[in-house]
Amino acid sequence: RGTPLDWDPTPPVITPLSAFSGASTGNLHFKQSDVVNCLIPITDQMIVFGTPTSISRLTGDPGSGGDLDTISDGEGLAFGAPYALDPQGVAYVKGAKGGIWRIAAGQLSGRITLGWVEDRIRDIDLSEYDVRMEWSLEEEGLHVFQVPKSTGERIVQHWFWGQKENEWWEDEFV
Repeated sequence: RGTPLDWDPTPPVITPLSAFSGASTGNLHFKQSDVVNCLIPITDQMIVFGTPTSISRLTGDPGSGGDLDTISDGEGLAFGAPYALDPQGVAYVKGAKGGIWRIAAGQLSGRITLGWVEDRIRDIDLSEYDVRMEWSLEEEGLHVFQVPKSTGERIVQHWFWGQKENEWWEDEFV
């Protein structure tokens, strides 16, 4: 804090201004068996870490006794930035095994893709596509995009979930 080029996570004296390492900071220990492949800034006091097999949340300042808690030990998050936040601060995330999940109040609170769209979203080839999401205030819902990793013009599936109707629609973009 205040010194963005200070990356020393092991200074002689750790203070609330010290850089934070996931390995150990004070009483906070962050040891993941997987590589962190997604970071979701929920609020200025909470960030969510996603690995391929787990989801954790850091609440508070890690240099001042922040807490790291496990949200899920069986479902992880897809690589990159496969998330969107709605106006109430609910995060919608693409699970590593499939489906779109809600994270509300720092807790995994259910899949919104159960039904016909679950298979389609689970079957996205993450070696060929990144998943990107965007919350639409105007449409009051969630856009889920497949973004090709390679260049070239091709038709790509896109889905939209309307929050009021709790329904999914399929669309295509070139």
